[in-house]
Amino acid sequence: MVEMHNKTFWSAGTGSSGVCGLTIGNTYSFSYWIRTVSNNISNTQLNLRPQIGVTFGGVSNFTLVSGSEYATVSSTSTWQQVTYAFIASSNCVTIDLRDINTNGGGNDFAIDDLEVFLIPCFPQTLAITNPQIVCSPNTVNITVPAITNGSIIPGGIISYWQDALATIPLTNANAISISGTYYIKSTAGTCQDIKPVVVTIVNSITPTFIQVPAICTGGNFTLPTTSTNGITGVWSPAISNTTTTTYTFTPNTSVAPELINNGNFSSGNTGFTSDYTFQYYNSNAKEYGIRTTAQSWYFAFDACTGNGGTNNFLIANGSGINTDAVWRSQTINVIPGQQYEFSYFAQSVVPSSPARLEVLINGVSMGINTLPLTTCNWIKNSFVWNSQTNTTATISIINRNVDALGNDFGIDDISFKSLSAGCVLPTTMTITVNPVVIPTFNTVAPICSGATLAALPTTSLNTITGSWSPALNNTATTTYTFTPTAGQCANTATLTITVNPSNISPTFNQVPSICLGEVLVPLLTTSLEGITGTWSPALDNMETKIYTFTPDIGQCALNQTMTITVNTPITPTFNAINPICEGDFLAPLPNVSLEGITGTWSPALDNTTTTLYTFEPDAGQCASNQRLEIVVNIPIYPDFEELIPICEGEIAPVLQNTSLNGITGTWNPSIVDNITSGFYIFTPDSGQCASIGELYMQVNQPTLTNVTCEVGEPFSGNRTITVYASLDGFYEYQLDNGIPQYENVFQNVEPGAHIVTVSDVNGCSASITKEVIIIDYPKFFTPNGDGYNDYWNIIGLNQPDAKIYIFDRYGKLLKQISTETQGWDGTFNGAQLPSTDYWFTIDYVNVENNNKNQFKAHFTLKR
Repeated sequence: MVEMHNKTFWSAGTGSSGVCGLTIGNTYSFSYWIRTVSNNISNTQLNLRPQIGVTFGGVSNFTLVSGSEYATVSSTSTWQQVTYAFIASSNCVTIDLRDINTNGGGNDFAIDDLEVFLIPCFPQTLAITNPQIVCSPNTVNITVPAITNGSIIPGGIISYWQDALATIPLTNANAISISGTYYIKSTAGTCQDIKPVVVTIVNSITPTFIQVPAICTGGNFTLPTTSTNGITGVWSPAISNTTTTTYTFTPNTSVAPELINNGNFSSGNTGFTSDYTFQYYNSNAKEYGIRTTAQSWYFAFDACTGNGGTNNFLIANGSGINTDAVWRSQTINVIPGQQYEFSYFAQSVVPSSPARLEVLINGVSMGINTLPLTTCNWIKNSFVWNSQTNTTATISIINRNVDALGNDFGIDDISFKSLSAGCVLPTTMTITVNPVVIPTFNTVAPICSGATLAALPTTSLNTITGSWSPALNNTATTTYTFTPTAGQCANTATLTITVNPSNISPTFNQVPSICLGEVLVPLLTTSLEGITGTWSPALDNMETKIYTFTPDIGQCALNQTMTITVNTPITPTFNAINPICEGDFLAPLPNVSLEGITGTWSPALDNTTTTLYTFEPDAGQCASNQRLEIVVNIPIYPDFEELIPICEGEIAPVLQNTSLNGITGTWNPSIVDNITSGFYIFTPDSGQCASIGELYMQVNQPTLTNVTCEVGEPFSGNRTITVYASLDGFYEYQLDNGIPQYENVFQNVEPGAHIVTVSDVNGCSASITKEVIIIDYPKFFTPNGDGYNDYWNIIGLNQPDAKIYIFDRYGKLLKQISTETQGWDGTFNGAQLPSTDYWFTIDYVNVENNNKNQFKAHFTLKR
């Protein structure tokens, strides 16, 4: 048992060190159990109860998690646990407890089980801000930071759910389209917190109007400024009574009116009812008052003020009956099918057993809100209600907590407004302005004087009804007036009925004669007197005929005839035009035929090709077209035998003055030059329609004066002969008796002596021959006595002083031979040597540079 007055009665740890061994940054819990041990405290002496304060040292933050600073009221109360959470900022933390209450008598208590332990993680709770109300079809994004703008578990993640237990994921958290309560969960390791978020999406309302009937051009009408569902606004554009127009109704955007009377209690205890008893000062449970501070109504309450300042608010001492309404609205008129928001602010005025406030609208629960333990903390609670078929609403706030201790609270700023005021859509109405119609009727055929005249129709072809005046008259032509029945947007119309005298003879303008086959314009079916009828027989543009006009029935007219003459056309003739040579002058064709028919020719004259021209007579001459062909001959190219090339100085051929195809003419120059090549031009004699020709005389010059031959190096394997002539020309090259070729290089030539012959293909130079020697050695020989390839020697080298030495594979000298002998027969000291490879050296003089050379290689003996 402790009885102290604002002094520290317990400190953690030993000495001043406190509780040590803590980890900086970790979250720890400090808790103790407390109960009152005095019987001197009654419900009216709450100010005497112990109030325990705690002081921490070496922490960065601490929070009251559960319990209250105040001990219980009497000694018969049970033990209560008080728990704080703190974050260590030092390895040692000091904790001091003191009794803040300085009143004597009754300020006695017992304390037990003080503990400090590590919390695996600090469950910071989410502070959720409900999103703003939106109008459909807009959606709400609850993932934005403005929604979860409170603390989040360090290192944690946020997830979104459809239910409070977080078992059904919310897949469209960034685009919610349905109003309701959703849940946001913060998770870090094993710590988590789930809070609801209310999404309100208000159905958009479309103003409705009774359609304004169509009007006639120039008529009058008005547009209502209040819709049939009570929405006010303005129309645009300005009204027009001349053109059909679609008008747009723009609703007024004023804020929805407040439907709660005295919701902020500024008028005191009026505008609502309550199951609680109104008292100026509190003395018992189930009482309420209207004050600016809670403590002014009851001294034991905390000094809480109204929401937002010093204004009035309702303070209540909780009832022991959980069906008592602390506040009930008057009956409020509502519009069916609209959404409304009811909201209020509430706070605890004592720090124990907070109230649980439930809102009922027309007896249906909208939800329960439990107030926090902390006092003087106004919390806004709001609910969205759809009126559906209701026309009135009655709202109640009931405290479901029946605890006798604590359970005291304040209410302020109660509000009930239509959410649809800001969700009204524009609408349109089209006013049809009908044009004034002129009634139309079928014409009435003329009648003969005295004939029966049928009654005129009282409905026009365009469905206008009305009446005619004056009365029908079948003896004189009369104009009748049609007056439309009222309300049809139609003007008057007239109709004239012609009454003809009897036995009229119709007359027509005579149709001029036509040419055979010309178009014959249809005859007029109405005479000069206006008599209509038909002609027979059918029009014929091939012969002259008499046609009869038969008047239509009822015109009191006689038949009439007309003769149409059809003339036979004349065929114009012209003198023939002699053929011309291509490009010769062509005189213009005559525009008058031998019969005197005038006209024009087409196409335009062309002196380059044979053309068929058409003569088209001028109109009105009854003449047919005529055709005339003018032949244009293509010049003949004179054909001669080609001149055979000659050598310089040979006898030149004689040029012929008549071509092989009979064209005569002259040459320039006239005599062929046997020294220089050149062209000779043949000009045909006049009158032959022939073109200029030409011949070319090729005079070849002697060019072959000297020849040189180039062979590959001896023993090099490059056995080619390249022949060079002294001057450029057209030559043939021949190796020994081989086939002549135009290429000057001979490939893969056999070793030995060869004769190269160069000839002038043009035959203007004498042929030149050269002897060429290819020096090489056989790669193998076969000394088997068959007379073929029985000896081995150097080929093509005619040097008696050249020394040839033959060795076996071990370097043993087997034989020395000369290029003048047959060579080696494959023996050594008379004995035949085996088949294998043998080596040789040769010392010789290079005839190209007169240098002494030595060549080494090997060959094969085969048996």
